[in-house]
Amino acid sequence: MTTARLGLASLAMLTSLACAAGATDPTATTSGANGGANENPGTSGGAGLARVRCEVRSGRSKVSVDGNNLRPLGGSFSARIAAGGNVATAPAQNAVGDEAEFDFDSAPDDIAAGAVAIPANFIARAAGSTVTGEILDAAGTIVATATGACRVR
Repeated sequence: MTTARLGLASLAMLTSLACAAGATDPTATTSGANGGANENPGTSGGAGLARVRCEVRSGRSKVSVDGNNLRPLGGSFSARIAAGGNVATAPAQNAVGDEAEFDFDSAPDDIAAGAVAIPANFIARAAGSTVTGEILDAAGTIVATATGACRVR
């Protein structure tokens, strides 16, 4: 592993730990698949962590679901988000080490850059709006879940 890659991996881990503690983004929550009452224990060998960040504004909904400590390393994972009665699923992708990132957006430029298309009204444009994100392994088992309070602009 190169020094630059090691530095990025260390930064990503520190950022993840800080976010898990709520230090950097008060609207994002993180949880593992093996701990809370609303979580489904995964069978992929570890307690994955998920972080959900979301934003809604007039004419746009945007959600990011980031997974960390996912097993197996380099495994195939997908993500599912839900807000109100709306649900969207990102196609499977291989994790980079133990991490996977999934973006959902209604903006055409972000969709062209690889985000999963969601409607602009996917998230209700109201105070207190939340999105729940789940990361699923190749067998479809939920390995990490989190709910984030959405930023309304």
